[in-house]
Amino acid sequence: MADEAASDGGSTSTPAETAASPSAPSEEPTYQAEIEVGAEPGYVAIGDGSVWVGNHVEGSVSRIDPSSDTVIETIPIAGEPTGMLFAFGDAWTFGAMTGLLQRIDAAENKVVARIRLQGRGGAINGLAAGAGYVWAAEDSGSVYQIDPRTNRIETRIRVLRSGCGPSGNLTFAAGSIWYACWDQPFVWRIDAASRDIESKIRVGPMAGSPSPGKGAVWIPLMSTGVVVAVDPATDRSRKRLRVADQVEQVRVMGGDMWVRASDTELLHVDLKKMKVSDRYELPPAPIPGGGLALGFGSVWAANFGEGTVWRIAAARS
Repeated sequence: MADEAASDGGSTSTPAETAASPSAPSEEPTYQAEIEVGAEPGYVAIGDGSVWVGNHVEGSVSRIDPSSDTVIETIPIAGEPTGMLFAFGDAWTFGAMTGLLQRIDAAENKVVARIRLQGRGGAINGLAAGAGYVWAAEDSGSVYQIDPRTNRIETRIRVLRSGCGPSGNLTFAAGSIWYACWDQPFVWRIDAASRDIESKIRVGPMAGSPSPGKGAVWIPLMSTGVVVAVDPATDRSRKRLRVADQVEQVRVMGGDMWVRASDTELLHVDLKKMKVSDRYELPPAPIPGGGLALGFGSVWAANFGEGTVWRIAAARS
């Protein structure tokens, strides 16, 4: 497979448009629920009528019932859960420092498969599903294609020969896997059928976790507060939107973008009006962290330092 072989595509010349922002935080924005989970919750996934939250310190996954906003199961795993995915009827997480991708059976609420990968560290969104497979990235600079029928690695695609120190981040969109590494200014597009690297698209410094939505793949440039929308039809940036001084994660649903601008600030951006319409001040954490997911008409934000998950009503533009 190709190794950093595709030529640079895209462009960083498109000027960044600034989302209009109120001069002060929204007046007392409130959450629907604050749910206690395990110690240092990191990443969140939605599936099988539940919200799944990985708890770093405990080495466990909390399963939340959104109809009652309570934890109904706590499932032990090996290592610290890093990255969460729900796909093919089950929850998947990577156990940091173990090299193990772990599959949790949603019917039995227990780990039923452990798949060994090369790297030891995981990422915010180092897991994705698409084209009938689970795709995983850790700190080796590779992407693994895993058959959920056999729980075996089908292919290892080498993206960065020197590895990805902060660990790779993935999403699936437009028949492709999109890979980003925080210490690189690129996003790589991998064809899910041929498993070849189709393009290497320059987006800007510190490219974070890609996320699909509204006909684009959105990449946060973590150090600049800019979010780049890459058009999968052209592999070029369609929009560059400055939302804050920095940005960690983005999720897009319809005309709404939710942005974890920092460990303590969550923004709701109305993409039609190009305006930050709501701001939430999240609890501080001694160690940076905290995932973001959309589901059940809500935004779910993990509070790493508090051991809680906030449920916030997701406005629809």
